[in-house]
Formats: sequence, structure tokens, C-alpha cells
Amino acid sequence: MLLSERENTILDFLVRDFIKTAEPVSSSKIREGLRLKESPATIRNIVADLDESGYLEQPHTSAGRVPTDMAYRYFVDNLMSEVELSRQISLRMKRLTLDREISRFLAETLNLMGFSSVDEGHFDGHGLFRLLKNPEFKKEESVLDAGYFVDHINELAKIYGRQATKNTEIFIGKENPARCAREFGVFYAESYGRGVKQITILVGPKRMNYELVSGYINLFFDE
Repeated sequence: MLLSERENTILDFLVRDFIKTAEPVSSSKIREGLRLKESPATIRNIVADLDESGYLEQPHTSAGRVPTDMAYRYFVDNLMSEVELSRQISLRMKRLTLDREISRFLAETLNLMGFSSVDEGHFDGHGLFRLLKNPEFKKEESVLDAGYFVDHINELAKIYGRQATKNTEIFIGKENPARCAREFGVFYAESYGRGVKQITILVGPKRMNYELVSGYINLFFDE
């Protein structure tokens, strides 16, 4: 179900702000950031409606709201814009020929954890340290989940491959078929070159910049 234009505007701002700051977003910040003419009470009512509809939730320690899995999915499907990367970045990326070079570049550039495999063989992994620097990984459970993902990447890749319905697929939160990734965002991508199947998997917090990651992914794995 599509939201109203005003709800789209507010949800878009809230998701982008939370991705950037990792801090709950208040109604007053939304009103100031968007320079809305509606009264504070009207903005609070719209936010409350989004909350009631399942797009937002309120942490116990804050008056602000954070996006739910449902909000991220709506953002990816309906609000996300196509990112145009600079010519310099595009040229650099196109010089990368090996799948492991691609996953390393993406992991390092986007501060994610990346894995790559050629012809469903051994997976090379990069970026665990960068992933753990995100504030979400202050929780021990999240660190353990990331470690489990690394240790079981070969079997998890097969699970994601069976679940994917297109060459590039985004799994958000509880959409993830792997229980250890229910608090993560996961990009799964397949490509075929010279008769060889290449798989790239990128793992980040649910708060990852889906718009930017998609821009990079599409350069290599455009359907």
C-alpha cells in the first residue's frame, strides 16, 4: 500500500536521517529539517499514524522514532533514488576484473562486510572490522551474529541463492533467511561471465545506505 505524499516525505526524511546519524528522529527535527508549514501537532499525528501502521517504532529511552524493517523495505521499493557515481569512481570500478577485487572494493568503500566466490567455490571475506565499528555492534549478540555469518558463509550463501528471485536481491532484517542476519541488511548478487558464476554478498546493519550501495552494485550486477 502506497502512503500519501506527505507521509512519503516524512518517512523518507526519517529513514535518511536515521541512516546518517543512528539516532532516533523526533517530530520537531522532521518539521525543522523539512521546513514544513504544518503545526507540530499535525506532524506528531502523522508520525503516530506511521508508527501505528508499522513503519516506525519508538525506543524506550527516546521520544524519537526509528524505522522498522517495513519502513526500510518501503524506502527501497518506493522512495530510493538512483545514485549517479562520479566518472572517476566508475572508471576505477570497471578496472576491477576479479570478483574478490570487487567485493573487497565495495566492503572497503561502503564500510560493509563483503564475500565473493567464483563458480560456487571458496568464499573470500573482507570488512568484518569495518562492520563492527557501526554502533549497532556495541551489542554482544550482534557481534556473535556477525561472527556466525563469517564462519558459515558457504552454507548461508546457498540459502540466499535459493531465496533470491533475481540477479541482485536485498534482504532487510527479518526478510533474511539466515536467523543470524535478522538485524542486518544483506545484498546478494550473482553474475555470469565466461560461463562462470560469480557470487557477491554484502552485509551491513539494517541502517546501511541502501541507495548508495545499490548504485555501486548496479555497476557490476546490472540486470
